[in-house]
Amino acid sequence: MITPRLLKNLARFCLVLVAAALMLALRLDGLGVSGGRAEAGHLIGAYAFGCLSVVSFPSLRRTDIAAVLVILAAAAELVVLRRTGFLQPWLWDSLGVAALVAPVWLEQFRRLARDYADFGLGAAVRATEERNWIRAERAYAVRAGRPLKGGLAAR
Repeated sequence: MITPRLLKNLARFCLVLVAAALMLALRLDGLGVSGGRAEAGHLIGAYAFGCLSVVSFPSLRRTDIAAVLVILAAAAELVVLRRTGFLQPWLWDSLGVAALVAPVWLEQFRRLARDYADFGLGAAVRATEERNWIRAERAYAVRAGRPLKGGLAAR
């Protein structure tokens, strides 16, 4: 039976395979790849690596994963340091990671704009966090078998 745990473990295995393939591709210099293809390869590789990382580690925040991926891309580019330099390939890697998390950030902004259109941004974020705390407390109360009386959970 296909379960989320199986899919997560499969994604972790694929993550290792993609990491090995990307490291092999970074080590192969003189492939004769023209300019545009190399940048597209960096962008697509970082995006694919990011997708697998998000699926492989569901308990981590996407922004934390993105930060680690950008740092890892910088480290990989520093290790390789080809003739093209460090900055350009690293920027393409970072753009691939940004393409991964941009839809999440845009969806969060869309929800804030829909639910709290007249709030200041800080107040909207605080209200959203309070709503998330209420949901978490309700879920905890239901799991613990407690009645939802008093406190934030009763709201």
